[in-house]
Amino acid sequence: MAWRIEVTPAAAKELRKLDRQISRRIGAYLQDLWRYRMGYHRVICQLEDDRLLVLVVRIAHRSEAYD
Repeated sequence: MAWRIEVTPAAAKELRKLDRQISRRIGAYLQDLWRYRMGYHRVICQLEDDRLLVLVVRIAHRSEAYD
């Protein structure tokens, strides 16, 4: 069974605010490399092993990601 990726409404809103090129890069990395640091941006996820789920909780610039 493959992992699923879900995005919370708040994270989707943050993703839409980003430059289109940045948001595409984030999406590609989530699909292909499972990398959570993209240049100056951070993708905060909650892993749910029992459901094989990666829930994207927040997407933000590194200066704001951990507030």
